[in-house]
Amino acid sequence: MVVVVLCIEVAILSRQNSLLKETQGGAPPELLQAGDHFALDGLRAATVESSLDSTTETQLVFVLTTTCPFCRETIPLWNELAQVARPSIGVIAVCLDSLERAKEYAQQNGISYPLFVPNNVQEFRKLNKAYGVPKTLIRQKDGRVRNVWNGKLTRDQLRDVAEALSSN
Repeated sequence: MVVVVLCIEVAILSRQNSLLKETQGGAPPELLQAGDHFALDGLRAATVESSLDSTTETQLVFVLTTTCPFCRETIPLWNELAQVARPSIGVIAVCLDSLERAKEYAQQNGISYPLFVPNNVQEFRKLNKAYGVPKTLIRQKDGRVRNVWNGKLTRDQLRDVAEALSSN
């Protein structure tokens, strides 16, 4: 009996999902690309180390959510990149969740760089094409994105990011 109820619920949710996609136009959001502008305005600190170093010519930025399993898996690689990049390159992360959740997440996952949350997550996503996480990007001082890696980083991509940072 339970299996039948679950099957019915899955069918209903599937239909609702289809209808929702139809009413929203179904077009996927535009992804952030090299050359786009990535603004770091309107951010609040979620970690004790809360400096947003805007003096460096290059910044390494990570974008994540607390519910993304791929973000959690990428954190050790981001920690490695942060060690390589500092102090000549500013390193920050932006969490697209509430301040409370971001603080707890940073403590639980050993985030070793400043973590911020946007004052308005939806506005931040739209302005920066920050749809889909994790996102790793190299940002120039003027706000232009030099490189961007969408999705969970692999070891090979980690080397690519490190090489891109060293070609500064």
